[in-house]
Amino acid sequence: MNKLILLLVAISLFSCETKESKPVFSEKVVSYNYKVSNQPKNSKNPYSILFSLEKTTSNSYTIVTDIHLRRGAHFVSPNSKRDFKGKFKILIPKNNNVVVDHNLIENPRSTEENDPHPFVAGLVNWVRVNTTYKQKLTVTNPNDFTISGAIEFVIEPNCTLEKVPFTIKQYNGELIIFGDDC
Repeated sequence: MNKLILLLVAISLFSCETKESKPVFSEKVVSYNYKVSNQPKNSKNPYSILFSLEKTTSNSYTIVTDIHLRRGAHFVSPNSKRDFKGKFKILIPKNNNVVVDHNLIENPRSTEENDPHPFVAGLVNWVRVNTTYKQKLTVTNPNDFTISGAIEFVIEPNCTLEKVPFTIKQYNGELIIFGDDC
């Protein structure tokens, strides 16, 4: 019996692989934590971001952007009806590699509120809780390519324009997304 247990342990040890800390190529979800998301909860940064991709069909994907807010941080939702320069948006330049559906899904969906602050002075959808955004894209090029994009928004109460870069890359038919460390 001891020999059988020893044999099973040896087989399981030899079948293990070591993995490098790179983005993982996967059919379902490929994700990379943007550098600020690894900061501790008491970090001075008011938010963290996690990017990932969900494959929906052979050439369709959903970009998933999770934003975690800290210490009362908030920003204007893309669902705000009024025009604000600092609204949350995902920027992907026009290109011949992907077609982006510009409908951005927000979960949980923000609600409209009246803000008397002189710079707002009216109705606005503030995002005050951890929120996930999803945006669909369709790959139109079967070859390898790289696209640089960014998430842009004004984070309050700091009142700073945040531009968080990311890269979408197709390599050997696999699509990945990762945050840029620059």
